Amino acid sequence: MSIVAKIFKSNYRQRIKHFWSVYLLLVGIIITVLFAIYKFGIQDLGIYLKIMLIPFILFILPTLYIHLEYYFTNRNDILKIDDAKNRVEYTHMNKTIDFDFNDITSIEQFKTPIVFEKRASWVPWDTYNYTKILLNNQEQIFITCHMIDEFDLPIVKEKKKEYVVWLPYLRR
Repeated sequence: MSIVAKIFKSNYRQRIKHFWSVYLLLVGIIITVLFAIYKFGIQDLGIYLKIMLIPFILFILPTLYIHLEYYFTNRNDILKIDDAKNRVEYTHMNKTIDFDFNDITSIEQFKTPIVFEKRASWVPWDTYNYTKILLNNQEQIFITCHMIDEFDLPIVKEKKKEYVVWLPYLRR
């Protein structure tokens, strides 16, 4: 089936958009360590590094986990949506799933409070979100923000569920 419609793919620009705050945090950690060396001397470098390990563990590692999980979930996927024909074509790992909007049992959207309320972000993973589509044949499809920032299909509201999650790792 050939669908002439909106086409979504995971791309480099989309991944960087969600990961940029980690780069800023890493630069901030490096600048802080360099400033501490300049101000107080290199003899306490071990202490400076241990102190800077705290934000690395608390903020960068969880974001890196989520980012890699999203990347490996949708890295070569293609999503084609034809609103006019109410059809979706999803290609994942060289397997194509072609379905109608009526074949959807439910759409579960998992968003951080920041994405849900559309406000400024506080932690690096705040912009991450994903959608789980459940089909009548029990198949599950995961659409992460690496493909579409906030996935939405024009289907009845009864089939849509939104969940606010603090840490948006994939709930399979």
